[in-house]
Amino acid sequence: MAATQTEIESQVIELSAEAFDAFCEDISGMFGVDMECAQQEVTSETIKGLEKRFEKLVAVNSVQAEGALSGTFQLVFDQVGLSILSGVVVMMPENRILDEIKRGSIEDVEGMNDAVKEVGNMLVGCWDRVFREGLEGHGHFAQTNIFIGKPWDKPKKTIGLAGNEEFIFVPYEMTIDPYPAFKCGVIFRKTIFESMSEPEAAVEGKDDNIDTEAPDDAVGEKELTTTESKKHSVSETIQEMTQSRAVLPGESAHVSSAISAEDIMQKDVVWGNPDDSVQQAITKMQEHDAGYLMVGIDGALEGIVSNSNIAGAL
Repeated sequence: MAATQTEIESQVIELSAEAFDAFCEDISGMFGVDMECAQQEVTSETIKGLEKRFEKLVAVNSVQAEGALSGTFQLVFDQVGLSILSGVVVMMPENRILDEIKRGSIEDVEGMNDAVKEVGNMLVGCWDRVFREGLEGHGHFAQTNIFIGKPWDKPKKTIGLAGNEEFIFVPYEMTIDPYPAFKCGVIFRKTIFESMSEPEAAVEGKDDNIDTEAPDDAVGEKELTTTESKKHSVSETIQEMTQSRAVLPGESAHVSSAISAEDIMQKDVVWGNPDDSVQQAITKMQEHDAGYLMVGIDGALEGIVSNSNIAGAL
């Protein structure tokens, strides 16, 4: 007997909670922090309702689902969470993260674009792992776009949702000690559950779903969108680590399960000047055996340069 749509929604929402918990566990283990997640009341919501919940700028990760769950869903974080998670991933000092939270402008976030992409890839990797284990017929989750800004005026163009469309919203509150709590959640269009009750039709119509549900590429001056990179970058390495419960290359799962990023991170952060040449950046990174170079003046971060960025430039 086929499952009812209510049963399908309950199963997906339950797996969503497990996926967010797995994300919190991975962040805690990899970066030596205490991250917790609590699900709030599930509700039927609209864009106007989301605007009231989040008010300021948000980060929206659009995820393409293939398999039993087929279509596009969105993961959304508020400005506070965006600043905290990005800062934790690049191992910013506590006072700098608190400073980023207070400022919270789109210009500040632009400098953390690489870190935002890393967080998105880690999150989607956790979701993919949990659904692969818990949902029969699961295929693959892939991050297709990241929007950072205020999508409320043009939601269809920016995040692929019509202004008057009703969808299922599963809100969460997350905390990373010692920072303030922040809001996040997952948006499920109601059509995505219909695909699970008719699996054959969902597979046949997969390409149609991609065309009709993906947001347009055009974005305003203060809004950022990114597509999934085809190059082998640090984000792919981090995603592979999260999928294997932070097993490090050359180590066994038994030995490395207790190792966090704090245990192996470089405590002397390498800084470069925005006017440095690419060769100067390479030299500094080689001198300190560093994979990243923080770029800024007088401790004010303007961006991050990684080995993959340099490889792409050359």
